[in-house]
Amino acid sequence: MLKKFLMTAGLLVLCAPISYSAEKVELITGFEDEADADSWTADDGMEIAAENATEGKNSMKVTYTAEEEKEKRFILEGKKFESIFPGEWSEYKSLKVDIFNSNDKEAVLQVRIKSDDQQKKWTKAFKLPEKRSTTLDIPMSDLRAKVSLETITYLGFAMGKNQYLTNMKPFTSDFILFFDNIRLIK
Repeated sequence: MLKKFLMTAGLLVLCAPISYSAEKVELITGFEDEADADSWTADDGMEIAAENATEGKNSMKVTYTAEEEKEKRFILEGKKFESIFPGEWSEYKSLKVDIFNSNDKEAVLQVRIKSDDQQKKWTKAFKLPEKRSTTLDIPMSDLRAKVSLETITYLGFAMGKNQYLTNMKPFTSDFILFFDNIRLIK
């Protein structure tokens, strides 16, 4: 009887749900309608698309047209930034963004975050594998060394040759990326 009890108790312990501390997610935008898109600017085309969504039904389709000596950007800045994002990021652990690269080639995307009326900048290049979705995870601890987390005013996604990352090369073919589920994690 004791053996049966111990086996049952052991089985219950093994089958008990494991509790993990859940992230607190603050969704900034899922690009579900035109109102979500109105604040953003793209050097080339952008549109709400009913494909490659990771949250909701839609994503933002952004075209980066190749030009030898010019950077192409998809950005949110100034008052438009402030209407969507909190300016104070110090209470968050990270910024996450889902991006689908629909191309047959790897994309190199530069993420740029600015604070203090765009006087301070954090910049990093991310490689996005072809025909795959990638979640960028940008820890606040990485940003803290370069920007003020209390006064963020700009978020940009760029491709091509630019003044910030000298190792960014011109891209020779057009790229289409789908952005979705931009969120801050507590």
